Amino acid sequence: MEKSYSIEHIMPQTLNNEWIQMLGDNYKEVHDSMKHRLGNLTVTALNSELSNRKFSDKVQIIQEKGALKINEFILQQSKWTENEILENQKRLSKILLSIFSFPVLEDSSLLILDKIAETLVEHEKGQSYTNKKPIGYEFLEGYKEEGNWIDIFIGILTELFEYNPLIFNKFVENSSWFSNKSNDGYTEIKPNLYLVRGISNMNKFSLIDRMLDLYEIQSEKLKIKTRDIEKEI
Repeated sequence: MEKSYSIEHIMPQTLNNEWIQMLGDNYKEVHDSMKHRLGNLTVTALNSELSNRKFSDKVQIIQEKGALKINEFILQQSKWTENEILENQKRLSKILLSIFSFPVLEDSSLLILDKIAETLVEHEKGQSYTNKKPIGYEFLEGYKEEGNWIDIFIGILTELFEYNPLIFNKFVENSSWFSNKSNDGYTEIKPNLYLVRGISNMNKFSLIDRMLDLYEIQSEKLKIKTRDIEKEI
C-alpha cells in the first residue's frame, strides 16, 4: 500500500513536561531556536502517531513501523537536545551538499547581506529578539561573544552589578524573578543570587529595560549582535 510521507518535527512544536525536562533549564530558548531547524526535521509516514510524544516513544514507533534511512541517526540516540539536533544538522547538510552543488559566485558582493545581518545593533526598549540567534553583545565593558541568550542576559546583569551594586541589589530585592536562596526552578547567576529558570526573552529584556531606566543608562548604550534564524540551514 502506498504511504503518504510528510515532514515531522522530532522535538515537537508544542512541548510537554517530558520534553521540558529533557531540554533542561534553557528549554524555551532551545525550543525557540531549534524547533524549525533542519536538524530537528525528518520524513515519516507516522506524523499523526508521533505528534508531541516523548522522544523514546517516537523512536520506538519509528523502529516498529519502518524507518527510512534518513531516520538512522535518530534511532541511535537516547535523548534529543540541542547537541543532537546540531549534530544531525551537520550530517544532513553534508548529504545535501553532496547532492546539490553550491554555485560558484563570481560576484562576491552577493554575500554582503550575511555580513550585514551580523552587525551590532543598538538595543531598543521593548525589543525581545524573536527569531534571532545571539552572536554577542556590547555594553559597559566592551564587546563580548556569546551564543546563548541566557549567557548574554547574565553578562548584562553582572556588568550592571559591578557598575553600581546598590542600585542592583535594591532592584533584585523587589523582583519576583530573583531569590537569595537556592530553590528548585532557580539557577545561580552570582554568589547568593538566583534567577527563575525558563524566563522568556521578552521578560529578560523587559527586566533589562527597567534596570537601564533605574541606572539612567540610555538603551542604545547596549548593542546586540544577532542572526536571523530563518537564514540558517
